[in-house]
Amino acid sequence: MYVTRPFSMYKKFASELFSPPPEGPNFGVLVIQDEEPEVIVSCCFGLCKLKDYNVRELPFPQNKELLLQYRVYYRGDDDSANIRKYDYYPVLLIPVLNQPLSSNRYYAILPRGWHKGCAMFLESTREFKRRGRDHHLLLQLDGFPPNLLRIRGLQVFTSSSRIAQLSEAPGLDATLRACLPELNFPLSCKSSSPVVVGKWYSPFMFIKEGIVKDHIRTSMYYEITLVHKWKQIFECENHGNKGNAVAVDVSVHKELVSIAGREVHERNVADQVMWFRSSSDAGGEVTVGLSLAIVERMKWEEERFGWISGNEEKPSVTKGEEYAGIVGWKKFGCYVVVESFILKRMNGSLILTYDFNHTKQIRSRWD
Repeated sequence: MYVTRPFSMYKKFASELFSPPPEGPNFGVLVIQDEEPEVIVSCCFGLCKLKDYNVRELPFPQNKELLLQYRVYYRGDDDSANIRKYDYYPVLLIPVLNQPLSSNRYYAILPRGWHKGCAMFLESTREFKRRGRDHHLLLQLDGFPPNLLRIRGLQVFTSSSRIAQLSEAPGLDATLRACLPELNFPLSCKSSSPVVVGKWYSPFMFIKEGIVKDHIRTSMYYEITLVHKWKQIFECENHGNKGNAVAVDVSVHKELVSIAGREVHERNVADQVMWFRSSSDAGGEVTVGLSLAIVERMKWEEERFGWISGNEEKPSVTKGEEYAGIVGWKKFGCYVVVESFILKRMNGSLILTYDFNHTKQIRSRWD
């Protein structure tokens, strides 16, 4: 999971490049190019402008496709001289997880062509390979960049168009998260309004849905938001036949996953990906995969907020409540804190919701 930082911040405070990743596993920073390229030539009374798209400073931006320019020499028709020309190669460079930006370590992803969506790296210094999207495999670089990135005289340019409109994603708002939502909504409501307490992005290579090429065309990045709310797990009404005591005994799922609003009925792990399967509106099945890097980060965030993992899928919530009011009560409700990671495409369409029920944070209300 990645937060975003503006490139202008690193120009102003270069020491921030050496800051270690924040606490926790599988964390990274996406750099947003927030400044327009400098105009180097202007003509026609300012109507025509030539901008400098050459990347002269690190780190590389992630909201822009990069073009690698390299020189190619070949013989002319008379075999008497070498002719020089320039070729361009598109690439997307995404910072490696758990590394400071000063390490200059990137996943090199092909954004176009036959190998669109694949990573570039070497298995040896003489062998160029393009591989899939397992982030553990991508880290086995052995210090050797792909051949293309080792060409002498290579220049890097940013594309004039954005590959993604990335907005600010600061990560977790710990202060806001510590303040639970007010429990002042009507008992007829099954939950309180959700409050956003965190926002991140995930590059496409950590999410699996459909064919890779279509996948990238739909969304190069995915938005992940964390919200929390109160959710009703038990209720009862008093029609004059109940005393002042209520016994709560209910089983609650520790975690629930839904795809586009439909609850997941099957999950399994294969090749460092957790796969979720749900039924679709058309009567078939929908499958979405999350890299274990994402799942591990989500669970780490929840555990430090009090969520308890373990083998028990539906722990029991048992407690006794006694009404202390003078006027008789009509309705009783018991609520649990639910934190949800919501995964969306860049067009705003919902993919997956991952709910964590915090069964140690229970409150009750009388009406």
